[in-house]
Amino acid sequence: MSIRLPRWSPVPVKDDGYTLGECLIALLILGMAIGGLSAGLATLGRQQVVAIRLAARDHELREIREGLTTLLDDQGPFVAPGDQPFRGSSSGFRFDCGAAHGDCRAWLTQAGGGMALHIDALGVERSLALPSARSAKFVYTGSRTIGPVWPPEDKGREPLKAIGILAQSADGSLPIANVPIWIDQPISCDFDPILRDCRS
Repeated sequence: MSIRLPRWSPVPVKDDGYTLGECLIALLILGMAIGGLSAGLATLGRQQVVAIRLAARDHELREIREGLTTLLDDQGPFVAPGDQPFRGSSSGFRFDCGAAHGDCRAWLTQAGGGMALHIDALGVERSLALPSARSAKFVYTGSRTIGPVWPPEDKGREPLKAIGILAQSADGSLPIANVPIWIDQPISCDFDPILRDCRS
């Protein structure tokens, strides 16, 4: 006895191509894929522009800090009132670099809708743009006072600890740089820890 299995015949193949519905679905899928890729690339492009702008701003801020640090390196102490002539206002400061070098100074000016920092150290002048600042001012930090002028109006003895630049922008007051004055006492100082000053 033999069992007969039904005969399967393959589905007839048509060479007519795709139907209109299949073509539209394929184009829709392809369009969505291309749209997603282009939106992703546009987002990456915007992020790249922001990253480049932030990197450039960081570079400008670093140059400003390095310029002021170089100017003030190995200088001081600047004690108010004191023998070391240091005069500072909100627009700039000046001090004696030594007999061979004369005055060193830094000052702020308006430049092309923004602000610029000018540094004159040992006869070499540099100009640096302050990023995104409509106005800016110097701020002087002593051991007891913070203010826009040095020496402070208080007549007590006080060393200058740091010089900073505050910028006014659309976001409010932002610190651009803060440079410490590392030398608190003259080299010939016989420091008294109780007086917290040099012995006379």
